[in-house]
Amino acid sequence: MKLQTKINRRFITLLLLVFVVAGCGLYFTLVTVINSNIDEILSNRAETVRASLHQNKITLPFHSPDQTIDIQLSNEQSGERQFSDTTIYAASEKSMVSARKLVFPDRINGKTYKVTLVLSHLEADDFVEVAFWFMLGTFIFIILALYFLNRKLSATIWNPFYRTLKELTNFQVDQKTVKGLPSSTIDEFGQMNNVLNQMMRKMTDDYANLKEFSENASHEMQTPLAVVKSKLETLLTDRNLSEEHRKQVQTAYDAASRVSKLGQTLLLLSKIENNQFVEKRSIDLSALVAERLDELDELLALRNIEVAYDLQQSFVVNMNPLLADLLVTNLLENAIKHNVNNGFIHVTLHSSKLIFRNTGKRLQGNPQSLFSRFAKEGVTKDSCGLGLSIVAEICKVSSLSIDYTCVEGEHCLTLSLQ
Repeated sequence: MKLQTKINRRFITLLLLVFVVAGCGLYFTLVTVINSNIDEILSNRAETVRASLHQNKITLPFHSPDQTIDIQLSNEQSGERQFSDTTIYAASEKSMVSARKLVFPDRINGKTYKVTLVLSHLEADDFVEVAFWFMLGTFIFIILALYFLNRKLSATIWNPFYRTLKELTNFQVDQKTVKGLPSSTIDEFGQMNNVLNQMMRKMTDDYANLKEFSENASHEMQTPLAVVKSKLETLLTDRNLSEEHRKQVQTAYDAASRVSKLGQTLLLLSKIENNQFVEKRSIDLSALVAERLDELDELLALRNIEVAYDLQQSFVVNMNPLLADLLVTNLLENAIKHNVNNGFIHVTLHSSKLIFRNTGKRLQGNPQSLFSRFAKEGVTKDSCGLGLSIVAEICKVSSLSIDYTCVEGEHCLTLSLQ
């Protein structure tokens, strides 16, 4: 949920709460004022009725047709005025309506009479109803006005932020020049953009320096390693070299070869992680797998590994061609290296998933660490533990996912589209 939407919702909720509290307060205030006003009218009317009684202008007992005055003989000798709520029948409404009642005693010609005066709330209720609908209309109008005004102001205020966010989304660390984020008239966003500009320039410079260092280091390492390997190869061809010394030279040659391969692989990983393989096109991985299996036919025959594949459908992925070739090659080489003699490799395409299954020794380590760097079982001496790490990085930049499972002694790597 966007921050602007959250602010709008919280603003409306707070405003609704304020209006509800204010509306309730106004309602109870109106009711109190109206009751007080009606009580005052009843008190004034009581004085008028008493004056008429003492002047014998009213025939006792008395009951008015509109139920507003009732005077009856009472046995009570004393009492005080009492105000209370009641209901009376309103002919205009043809129903019972709420009213206020005043009851007080009065002695006339030596007798005590109970005088009851009633005044309906009908006019007051109409006033409260009008006030309620007026408040509700005013509330809805203010809510809508403030909502749209808040949206307009929020869009204006947050516009620099969204421009900055768009620039950051399009930012690439490998670009040679940084355009810089636009300036803003809002001080806070202006300060943020200045800090982000400095950060982006530093990231670009650091990336360029690291890239140059990695490439130079890899290149410079290969030259002395090539010399070392060349000298060691010369020694290996020397017939005067004893068998013990030959084994030591061979060990040194293998180590130099692994270091050379390790440097090239780490440089490749760095390029993949930094998205330097930008060219992408539709690649049919199933066709590429069949092609690479044909090329590896001799190697498979040496270890008597049976190959079977069902790739009648296409598994098309939008990715870099070089990375696609590396992905397939590493998966097949992994299946061969960690296989057993007289084993098998099965490649199938099922439910838009490319599945590589092969026999092999039981996995001793944690399956979750298979795609980590330098993770290996120690089965092959020439393995540097980066094959599946490269596969994982290629999948990450190519919208693919890879999963490992082991079922009944069969190792299974599954490629699927994200």
